Amino acid sequence: MDAEEWSNRCKNVALAMAKAVRPYLTPISAEVEADWGELVGSGAYVSYNDDVFVFTNAHVLSALKGRRGGHYLKNSGEDGESAAVVALEKPFGILTSPSDTAVVKVSPKAWTEEGKASSAIPFSRFAGTHAPVDRELLFFIGFSGERSKPLYGTLFTTGTPYTSQEPEGAKVPDFPEHEFHVLYPIGLIGDLGEEQKGAPLPPGFSGSLVWNTRYVESIQNGTEWTPEDAVVTGILKRWIEKEELLTAARVERTGFRGLCDAIKRG
Repeated sequence: MDAEEWSNRCKNVALAMAKAVRPYLTPISAEVEADWGELVGSGAYVSYNDDVFVFTNAHVLSALKGRRGGHYLKNSGEDGESAAVVALEKPFGILTSPSDTAVVKVSPKAWTEEGKASSAIPFSRFAGTHAPVDRELLFFIGFSGERSKPLYGTLFTTGTPYTSQEPEGAKVPDFPEHEFHVLYPIGLIGDLGEEQKGAPLPPGFSGSLVWNTRYVESIQNGTEWTPEDAVVTGILKRWIEKEELLTAARVERTGFRGLCDAIKRG
């Protein structure tokens, strides 16, 4: 296929993935005043052994700096509808660098009453290891600080979806057994209609889950692809501006299962 056809396919994968995963997403904010906050990172709702958790980075929770933190549950699937801000409550499950992961249990009462339009990723959709085929399309949605602002007592932020790939010939990650890189060439990222207008700066993307779409794999296997084929393969944690790269923790090094189990044991 030529470059134009491949570009169109990438856009279609991004749009399909964005529609499929948006109900799982939440910005994470820190309280600034009683009625509004500021974005500190991104997160996702995950279902594990009958409980719902927020998965994010350890450094995102550290950015709260003693302030109250919140995640956002949607009671309506309508675009533009406000979301209920729910406190991030201790205990937190945290692994510091190089994993840089964190888990927070969601109140079952809040999930039932406030999260009717939010969904949780079944933990079965987390890959056992980060092992995409060569040149596979990776996908994430991040909440950029550049596109977030307090408005009428509410934090207004829009997640921005991307398909990308692991780079060829890029510098080795600082912790090769724990990390992989995702290309983020700001000047070359195209629009996805109203879903995306250009590329914002990445601060705020931290805590976004990275999906192995398995789109290229499906082409190789001669099967029809759907977003349900995608699996979580890592979590974004750092931007390397000079190299135009985002660094992610490999799914097998995140420790998410152990963190959830520790919280459930109390």
